[in-house]
Amino acid sequence: MRLLYLFLLATLNFGLSAQNVDLKGDCHDAVEIAAKGSYKFETTPCWPGKVLEISGNSSNSSMYFEEETHSAWFRFEALVDDYLTFKIYPTDTDADFDFMLFEYTDEDFCADVQDKSVKPIRSNISRNDPEFLSVTGLSMGASEKFVRSGPGNPYSQAIKTEKGDCYFLVLNNVQGTETGFNLSFNYYTTKTVSGVVKDEETGKAIENATVTWEEKHGEVLAESTTDAEGEYSFEAPVQKGNRMRDYVFSVDGKKYLFNEEVVTTSENHKLEPLITLLPRLRAGLKMTLRNINFYGGIATPLPSSRPSFGRLLKLMRKNPSLEILIEGHTNGCYRGIGGIEHSQNLSENRANRVKQFLVKRGVSEERMKAEGFNCSQMLYPDPKTPMEQQLNRRVELRVISY
Repeated sequence: MRLLYLFLLATLNFGLSAQNVDLKGDCHDAVEIAAKGSYKFETTPCWPGKVLEISGNSSNSSMYFEEETHSAWFRFEALVDDYLTFKIYPTDTDADFDFMLFEYTDEDFCADVQDKSVKPIRSNISRNDPEFLSVTGLSMGASEKFVRSGPGNPYSQAIKTEKGDCYFLVLNNVQGTETGFNLSFNYYTTKTVSGVVKDEETGKAIENATVTWEEKHGEVLAESTTDAEGEYSFEAPVQKGNRMRDYVFSVDGKKYLFNEEVVTTSENHKLEPLITLLPRLRAGLKMTLRNINFYGGIATPLPSSRPSFGRLLKLMRKNPSLEILIEGHTNGCYRGIGGIEHSQNLSENRANRVKQFLVKRGVSEERMKAEGFNCSQMLYPDPKTPMEQQLNRRVELRVISY
């Protein structure tokens, strides 16, 4: 969990240093920030402010939290014309942050918020989920503008902005947890992603396959399905700018192993149509899960493996008759620290780590076996780069029966 958190923070742009700003609990004192990059706050909202702009609301409201308990107000302007997202990451994942976002109107704005003549344009009051770092915010992949309290999507729908649009964001630290937090902003545009999905053996089109476009850390940005000809075309969010960035494109279909690949693109980069071949599930079929890799010397998966874990879980749930062998592998036999015995134990632990992930989420243990192959089947027997070493630290999947 902590390793995943550190990975996500590393993916943020911390061009702005930790903020020594006194957080303000009232609308009229809102802290002005630039809606770009990332802010790290060492303190947390621990008071409701002198004025309760938000109060007296139903616990079932999807638009409002009941009242401010530990709040912080921010004011910012959109810097470009396009879609704006933000993320709020509490340092302590036990914390539960809610938010409401308003579009500024005029000098009477704060009073109008208090008497509800100005309403939020986005809010999220869902319960925190430590498994997903208790993050909340706006996402290109979210469909709801407002998310009520209780279990639910931690993200609300991104907003379409024009440069100079002014917004007020209020955070509510529901439980008053003493923790810092990070607030990051990103701008997105969309580009067309198209292609076709076919059966690897027959070349026939696969209808109703799911195609998914994700950030590398697993945030789903867009999904679509294939038509009767196996074709798809959808608008995929990409971060604005000419910098080339990696996105994960995956395809899955019932009765097929999933496929995932990294697509590198930017706002103005042209993408050619993608052709994806899916192997049909059958006994003996083997797949290298290239995106489930581990830290060196231990059975802890890299944070970037999380989306692939989710796809494997989806595969097992969609195909309840599927039985698999999970094979663990290492990068070398660790001379001097246990040799082949250490490598064997490590490979077994890696396979069992994947198995236990699935068991904890309801997949019957009887449908899975786990086995270690030490360093006997390295993809790169003499790895030259850190990436080749990483790819050796992997698991593979073999279909026992279907």
